[in-house]
Formats: sequence, structure tokens, C-alpha cells
Amino acid sequence: MSRAPGERAQARAAWVFLAPALILITTFFFLPVVTGLALSLTDFDLYSIGHPENIRMVGTANYRALAQAPMFWSALKNTLTSPSSAPPSRCSPRSRPPCW
Repeated sequence: MSRAPGERAQARAAWVFLAPALILITTFFFLPVVTGLALSLTDFDLYSIGHPENIRMVGTANYRALAQAPMFWSALKNTLTSPSSAPPSRCSPRSRPPCW
């Protein structure tokens, strides 16, 4: 079933408007996330940037080492509990007079 010419023009216009946002989201979100995940599976150091053949794949060894480090669990606990222990902000839209 083919589309009417007006529907095709609307679909093309929609992609033209969406393209810049999709390019930016891909460039500044998806690519860094995928690159970070890929690097987390390697024994990466700054010297490997100049010579990519020096990068060694270590798989999940980095995550296993992290799970065994007591400092990681302490930091995670502090990260998760600190927002709940912070006092509420004095500035709110209902405060009189407003803070801004």
C-alpha cells in the first residue's frame, strides 16, 4: 500500500526536523556511552591512545575487581544515602519572599 504524495512530503519534513536532534543525541550521548562501555572492558591507559594495538581486552575483570573493593561499596553507600540525608532547600517557589 503506497502513501499519498502529501503523506510522503510530511514524512520527509518530519525527518528533516528530527535529523539535527538525532545527530546531536547520537554524538553527545550514545557514542560516549558505547565508547565508555567498550573501554571498561579493556586494560586501557593513556599510552594506548597513541598505539591502539597496546589495548588489551580484559572482559569483566575490571567489574569483578570493583565488586571486591571495599572502598567502592563505601562510596556507593555514601552516594545513595547523601541525598536523602540532606536538609530540604530553603529556596522553593512557595517561599516568602522568593529566593530569586
